[in-house]
Amino acid sequence: MYCRCSPWHNTAMAKDKIQQWAGIATIATFAIYLMTLIIGFVKPSSSGSWKSTSTWIMPGLVVSVFLLAAILNFLTHRRISRVEREIPSFFVDNLPIDGPAKAAADRAKRSMENAEHIKRSLPSITKLADQIEYGNGSVSYPLKLRIQFRNDSGLPADIQMHEYQPEMVKIKGFPAEVLQLRIKDAWLPSPHGVGRIAVYPGQQFQAWIGLDDGLYSRAQVEGRRGNMGRLIFLVNGEHVAVNL
Repeated sequence: MYCRCSPWHNTAMAKDKIQQWAGIATIATFAIYLMTLIIGFVKPSSSGSWKSTSTWIMPGLVVSVFLLAAILNFLTHRRISRVEREIPSFFVDNLPIDGPAKAAADRAKRSMENAEHIKRSLPSITKLADQIEYGNGSVSYPLKLRIQFRNDSGLPADIQMHEYQPEMVKIKGFPAEVLQLRIKDAWLPSPHGVGRIAVYPGQQFQAWIGLDDGLYSRAQVEGRRGNMGRLIFLVNGEHVAVNL
């Protein structure tokens, strides 16, 4: 027997109620069908003889009965499915007894909550834009690629520079203290950046890498966009690679 506050009870009650209405509707349909047959048989024709109209009524009523049964079956399963989707959390909170059943349901609920938390906490860094810079007052790295990103995960991100894997463009060096946060309309800290930042969900940040100006001109780098290499961050301790 189910507790009256349990969704199992609600499911059973809903199913019983729908089945009762299905039975009533079926009986009513057949009653109307029989009355139509009787009226059809006793209705006199224009010539004064008895004429049956049941020949055209039969196919229509048979189709109606099957259609009604299909609709009621669909509504029954839809109602039951909707209630059962609420069971993992509602069932655990309202089960009136302790024991193996409640412990198993509680473990299932915790597992679902953990899965949702993991999904929200997975690193998700989106590249927004990049610019190739030359000069800009820098002596050590006159040729740079500056890239803007956004934290699209559901939790704050602890971000550090990790490494650059070259493909068609090599770098001159890999300084780590190049990370900046966007706060209002400014990139901070200014002018260079830091080696580690905490980024809120939806917040933007940027970094730059120093390209080898002895091997490439600005025009050569421009022509190799999309195949330059991969920039790898450490995001909450996980490696996240971005194609450049």
